[in-house]
This record gives sequence, structure tokens and C-alpha cells, in this order.
Amino acid sequence: PDSNGQLNLSYNTWKEMPDELFELASSLFKLNLCHNQLSEISSNYASLILLQDLDVSHNRIERLDPGIGKCIRLRRLDVSHNFLKCIPKEISGCLMLVSQKKVWTHFLSWVLDRYSKAQAQRRHPTPPS
Repeated sequence: PDSNGQLNLSYNTWKEMPDELFELASSLFKLNLCHNQLSEISSNYASLILLQDLDVSHNRIERLDPGIGKCIRLRRLDVSHNFLKCIPKEISGCLMLVSQKKVWTHFLSWVLDRYSKAQAQRRHPTPPS
């Protein structure tokens, strides 16, 4: 991380989080992993107890590990533009999370979008080729 505890690892086409990240637990405050190809976030991220800002937007994440609740200093979490199917209830352990509403808003808009597309498909089915 830089002198402010920020680490930008965006646009690396990574499919998983590098293990070396967790060795930085005592100095990492802001982590940007957006625009990679992550399908999950390692459960080890719960060891990043000083983490205040986590951006994993624009990946392929389908679920958040319940360990997210151990990141008690987390103030900002951006999981937008992923494939989340649910948000773990343990996220309530992130008492300082300012943008928790944003997490739920992105998730709900994803659900509503999928529902709308399914309804439209039922009303106007695509003919077989």
C-alpha cells in the first residue's frame, strides 16, 4: 500500500485474490479490486481488520463470504456490477458501513432487472430457431 494505506489492484484480469494481500493486514485501509474477473472474494479478507474501503465492483462475484461481518471498520463497500445472488446477514457486523444502503440498492435493482426480463420473456417468448 501507499503511505495512506491505499492499494489499487484494478484492471488486472485476476480470477482470485492474491494471498499476499493478507500479509498487508496491518497497513491496508483502502483496497480497489474493481474491473478484474473475481468470481469470489477469499474468506481470508476477514483478516483485513483495518480495511475501511473495499471496491470489488465490475467483477463476477456471485456471493459474499459471511466473514465480511468481521471487517468492522469497513465504511464503504462497492459490489456493484457483479452477479450477487444474496447479501449475507453478517454484513450487519460492519457497523460503520456508510454505504450499506448502496449495497442493498444495487442488489435489489439487479433482482428487479432479472424479474422484469423474465416477465418480458414470458409475455413475448423468443421463437425457436
